[in-house]
Amino acid sequence: MNFDKILVQWFGEKTSLQKNLSFAIQFAKLNLHQASNIQNFNIPPAIEALDLRLNTKISDELANDPQYKLKVLFALLSGGKSSEHIEFISPESAQGKEIHNILIKEKTILTSDEYPFKTKAIVDIIKGKLSWFSIYYHTKAWKKFKIRPETKSNTPRKTQSKYCIYDAAHKDYLYNQKWAEFLLKTITSKDDLK
Repeated sequence: MNFDKILVQWFGEKTSLQKNLSFAIQFAKLNLHQASNIQNFNIPPAIEALDLRLNTKISDELANDPQYKLKVLFALLSGGKSSEHIEFISPESAQGKEIHNILIKEKTILTSDEYPFKTKAIVDIIKGKLSWFSIYYHTKAWKKFKIRPETKSNTPRKTQSKYCIYDAAHKDYLYNQKWAEFLLKTITSKDDLK
């Protein structure tokens, strides 16, 4: 949308893409093979630098402007053969707000970069301030504060992602800095873990 607007501003109505290309919408996610193929293309450093410069200078207001970036939500609707195939609903309308509240739950993919600590690393951090702290007390802590399920749980991913995630590849749990900070702020003695 923004590209067409710029074309018209710079070169006039005759260059508009509106008659030929109403909307370019990608209806499918890239599969793993397609995504990895994209990585094989080298983007010239000048373009990468420009992209980085543009994206870091964008205000929140501009980033949320539909002329800059349009987000689309697809929902399967049952209807007769004469129904419209595409229906646009304003996010500000009552129906749009209802859809947002019911359907849109932004899924954040948590990465091990955000949760860099295994149990031993967390224990070492806490031990720096509380010399008595050990894996035994760490286990008591995660159980007391219910940040993850028991070992061998059928639902290992049911964690408090504020502090901890399940690493399926290694079948163990990873913790973040917030967990270490929480423990240091909350625990002063062994009695705090009873």
